[in-house]
Amino acid sequence: MIFLHVSELSIDRLLAGELPAGDVAAMRDHAAACDRCGLLLADALAAKREVLPRLPLPRSRAPYIAAIGALAAAGVLVASWPHPQPTVRTKGTPVLGFYVSHEGRVRLGHAHEALDRGDAIELYTTSEAPKWVAVVGADHTVYLPPTVVPASREHLLPMSIVLDGSDTLTAMFCDERFELAAPPSDCTLDHVTVVMP
Repeated sequence: MIFLHVSELSIDRLLAGELPAGDVAAMRDHAAACDRCGLLLADALAAKREVLPRLPLPRSRAPYIAAIGALAAAGVLVASWPHPQPTVRTKGTPVLGFYVSHEGRVRLGHAHEALDRGDAIELYTTSEAPKWVAVVGADHTVYLPPTVVPASREHLLPMSIVLDGSDTLTAMFCDERFELAAPPSDCTLDHVTVVMP
């Protein structure tokens, strides 16, 4: 059986305001229907509401005021310096990657990664231009239907997957919206394989 759940990393990105509105709505809808994800989201929201104690200020502020003045002057200099338009600097074809969550610790996944039962993976894409992407398993399980992703060095997909066995996940990156049954011939493919001992 394959489970799709909200990942802890996605919840952190939600709390930081980094998720698009559509992903936030989908995450909240799923958490409302799933006890596991609802509890994770409720715990994270409760932790965010906790008020931290205020720390006392240092008694002598003169050195700090001078340092703040120097930093402000440096900030004006940096802000007035001409900057090129920000761009995503990636090379080559789009990439499918993943993180592994094992016993509460998250690490970057690697090619032919060996996972333990119960480990969750969260997929990400890397692309120099916006793409339509879909992810399917070796047995044609659709993990992600065609979805648009932005140009990014690392765009996390808003889901986590718990596999019940080894699988090779294939991502199809296309320039335009497509149907999974008939993807265009100019789509780029990338694969990750996870092994369950």
